[in-house]
Amino acid sequence: MREISALPGVEEASWATRSTLVVYLTDDDASAEDVASLCATIERYDELRASRLQLQARAGSETPVRFKQCHAY
Repeated sequence: MREISALPGVEEASWATRSTLVVYLTDDDASAEDVASLCATIERYDELRASRLQLQARAGSETPVRFKQCHAY
């Protein structure tokens, strides 16, 4: 998703599964504002709203992977 990859704090985004979008972060941790931007972008698309986001810290970071679902059904 080019729109996600273009957001501040995001290095890259790619689909791990049909329902999980892996978002590689440029910082060790995503702020609440960063997550809100990710969700706002995903929620524009009906077919993607319930997708799970896997927030992956940069390589070498000790920050654990976090999962976020922006919209539940």
